[in-house]
Amino acid sequence: MGMRAWLKGLRKREDTAAMERAKARDIETLQERATSSGDVEGMAADAEAARLAGEASTRDTNRLGDG
Repeated sequence: MGMRAWLKGLRKREDTAAMERAKARDIETLQERATSSGDVEGMAADAEAARLAGEASTRDTNRLGDG
């Protein structure tokens, strides 16, 4: 097997994996998307900050970081 054939196979596998990830993202909920694409530890810290600040959700705490 030559180098070109190997690279072609590698690209094909990468493309297939990317398509599978895209299909999985299509059926994820917003919370699942945030978890799978974000910083889990950072989101936990945001949730704790929201709890301590008495905010309803972490979306409301975005204004805390802006000030």
